[in-house]
Amino acid sequence: MGLQVQSLYPFGTIYVCYTYCKPDCDNANSQYEKLGWWTLEYGETVELVSGDLTDGYEYYTYYAESSDGAAWDGPYIRKITDNIFNQCEFDDTNMTRSAGFALIDVNGSDDIVLQLTPPAFQSQTGLTGAWTCDDGGTYYLRQDGNTIWWAGLSGDRNLQQGLSFCNVFLGQINGLTVNGSWADVPRGLTNGTGTLSLQVQYGAGGAPLHLTKTGSAGGFGGSKWDFQGRTGRWGLYSMQDLFGMINKNVWKFGPQFETLTDNLDIIKEFPVVSVFGRLQASNAQGQDVQDDGTLPFGTSFPTAETLATATIDDFYNLNSYWYPGSADADMATYIACRSDELPLDFFSNIIDAEGPTFLETKLQELPIDPCIQPPPFRPQNVVGIIIHPEIVMYGSIGPKEDPDQPPIPLLPGWGNVPGAPADSILINGRPLNGRITLTTAGGAIYLDNGVQMFSPQNNDAVRITGVLAADHGHTPRILEIHPVFAIDLITNAEIGPPDLSGTWATTDGGTCYIRVINSDVWFLWNRPLMDNRHATVFRGRQIGSTIGGVWMDVPLGLRAASDTLKLNVQANYLIMTTDVSTPGPGNILLGITWRKLYGLHYPS
Repeated sequence: MGLQVQSLYPFGTIYVCYTYCKPDCDNANSQYEKLGWWTLEYGETVELVSGDLTDGYEYYTYYAESSDGAAWDGPYIRKITDNIFNQCEFDDTNMTRSAGFALIDVNGSDDIVLQLTPPAFQSQTGLTGAWTCDDGGTYYLRQDGNTIWWAGLSGDRNLQQGLSFCNVFLGQINGLTVNGSWADVPRGLTNGTGTLSLQVQYGAGGAPLHLTKTGSAGGFGGSKWDFQGRTGRWGLYSMQDLFGMINKNVWKFGPQFETLTDNLDIIKEFPVVSVFGRLQASNAQGQDVQDDGTLPFGTSFPTAETLATATIDDFYNLNSYWYPGSADADMATYIACRSDELPLDFFSNIIDAEGPTFLETKLQELPIDPCIQPPPFRPQNVVGIIIHPEIVMYGSIGPKEDPDQPPIPLLPGWGNVPGAPADSILINGRPLNGRITLTTAGGAIYLDNGVQMFSPQNNDAVRITGVLAADHGHTPRILEIHPVFAIDLITNAEIGPPDLSGTWATTDGGTCYIRVINSDVWFLWNRPLMDNRHATVFRGRQIGSTIGGVWMDVPLGLRAASDTLKLNVQANYLIMTTDVSTPGPGNILLGITWRKLYGLHYPS
């Protein structure tokens, strides 16, 4: 027993010095003695103080450095030398340099083993960052003290991540080993769960390099992770930049295609919104979808083409420079929305020249049924707003001069992208990728996401996610969600299954992918595509109609917060609310409501 130091640093020889309380120290200004040095190689342990520490003094300090320049230090500055020394801490005789000593609080322990791991590992940000894995995914990991959280999403080179698999993890670090539990959540198609053990490998100076799987249960696919950096996924381009880069297939003056900027004004600082509404009959860009106008989705893409094999070249060839047309192949609809079901920040963060006035002028008295029973969850004086969503066929840079080069997708479209279905818009969480059945007039009879075929009808409840924009090609300007990123078609059940697993919408405009395994609850909760404000992992338990647990933000988003969370599940299993008694300093999740959209994509 006593105070021991162990080297878990494989990159150099470690040298340790320390101080201990010595009231009779000759220097009147000090009651501590400083001593150095002890030498350790990787894996070795030395004893600095022998005996039961509870019989001695409560505090020690230490400083350590490695032959490669790494250091383990703290705020208590003392003079030291490279030679062996043993003298009062403020006696600077023969001392040649300063070092910061770190505190050791015995706190009643009879023995302490101080493990010297790579310095980056000791900090809260040690392993925090983005990691690529040999399973084809990207893992967004946060270290908080000795705790590791992550969200792992497949498809690191596609726009829509996590469609093949999406897992979350919570574990603990001990030395160079991480042990924890993982679970797939229903953004992806896999439904595994189990345990995982990892070995951490650092580079010179303690920078994280690799994680290697040393053991697992539950069939976890990945085996090696490579550190990429501290930052999250988005941020290279603003939405305004992307609008100026995406070519339409319509010619403007000169040998140039129009871009989205030529037609659309971005309205909000955070431009991507998720809006509930009910589908209305579409005029498909000015032409009737059907004579009776019964179908809500329509497109100007020629129905003679086979959509399953249509390419981006077909898209650009719809109009020529010599014979310009207006067949831009957007798929359009209208939705009627209730003001009490708009996102909480719908009228805030406005950057449009007209300010909030533009949105407020679109409000009108409309007899609109609520989207999800029971209605409404934020009662107020309800008015309506009509929004015109438009889905581009390809949100890409093009046309390509080299026909052998694939298009460069920047935002999702409804068209077929061979080999990259995750660059398509999502229908109930799965990529559409051109699987549409049209009438001869351009009305969409069926939308097939590869798991389920949908036949949308007027007045169906939906949630549509995309960029809130104003189309200045009309007078007055039209309020649009353009381009659309995702469409969720909602079944208006009055009661859901007791299993809460599935995809949930939150009133802040986010989406929560919940997995319940017995009574254990996991979820990944993140913002829409191209919105990097936060991404959150949760682990807790369900007891009756209450879920309680802890959440942590991971660096798929910018926010870096954590807290506890308590949710109350309503009797219909379709609505959850944040418990007002949830502890925490100003819990940022208070006031948010969860609304179930649909269940699992895979068998339970």
